[in-house]
Amino acid sequence: MVNPIFPFMASDLQTSVGYAGYVASAYTVSSVISGLFSFVFIDRFNKHRILWGCLLFIGALTLAVPFLQSFSYVLVIRLVTGLFGGISLGVAMAVLLDTTPESARGKVIAIVLSAFPMVSIVGLPLMLWVTNALSWHITFYILGMLCIICGGLVYSFIPSMELNLEIKSAHDLLKGLINKKILLGAASTGLSNFGSLILIPLLVLIFIDILHLSTQHLPWLFFVGGLGALLGAKFASWVHDKFSTKTLAVWSTMILMLSMAYLFLLIENSLWFAYSFMFSMMFAAYLRLILISIWTASIPKAEQRGGFNSLQSALNNLFSSMAFMIPSMWLGSGILDQNDLLPILCLAVIVNLIVLPCLKAIK
Repeated sequence: MVNPIFPFMASDLQTSVGYAGYVASAYTVSSVISGLFSFVFIDRFNKHRILWGCLLFIGALTLAVPFLQSFSYVLVIRLVTGLFGGISLGVAMAVLLDTTPESARGKVIAIVLSAFPMVSIVGLPLMLWVTNALSWHITFYILGMLCIICGGLVYSFIPSMELNLEIKSAHDLLKGLINKKILLGAASTGLSNFGSLILIPLLVLIFIDILHLSTQHLPWLFFVGGLGALLGAKFASWVHDKFSTKTLAVWSTMILMLSMAYLFLLIENSLWFAYSFMFSMMFAAYLRLILISIWTASIPKAEQRGGFNSLQSALNNLFSSMAFMIPSMWLGSGILDQNDLLPILCLAVIVNLIVLPCLKAIK
């Protein structure tokens, strides 16, 4: 959410708009570190308290951003916020799964992960409107207060389930978590996203420089992409228990590869082509992501769930950062043409196959 708002912040912070990437990277890197660190001990503590505590800290740190006058201070705040963010997502998923009957966990996972496409459909356009109409300060106040409200709701309405953790030493928990099945399961969701995330930083350049579309169509293209992701998540929650894991893994991977290979057509000045590509790619990406998330949720034991989800969240952020770096490293000139796009597109299509051997090894 901070990246698209940063251009409005840059002048007040007396810095370049190009520094937006540093702000995003600071949060991501620190969230990876905290996720990997919490992986080894999080299950020894009350996850309910950790969750609402993290949300309160994230809210307070977000509320502090509008009061800062220096880019370096904003960078430090985002680094610290990422430490709490890296813990909160994994712990939140663990708390929800702990308090949800096994038969309903697939739908719960789909609902939670549907929040990400909802950001594209509702959250991002709304926050950009607030930033344009009022100021970026108000946007951070809203985001901070929402985190604090969520922390209060978790504290008040989500039950705390205490596991008998006093008999579990750190050595016992870590020994149970360090095995091939756990590590591959935690990595599989990040690998599932890797191919599509390689293309995400290039989408604006693809639409404008290669397909020659107007910038006024960009918000609607991303809205359609968010809608496709949301419907993909809903479809995954409906189909996950109707076919075998192997069948769904193969079919969802083929659908994703075909949707991305569709971009090879590169039909210029065609809105229907751009809309159909965005919808199909995001639908397929979220279909496979939700299916894999549902399957891997059953891997850890109850007393390992917090650590497993923290590790999974950390690896997701790590793979995302690596995927985002590939286009930047490839496009040294900053200009995208078809000759530059095709190798990246081939890599993005082929890399989708990596997750299949991981799923086979898990089973």
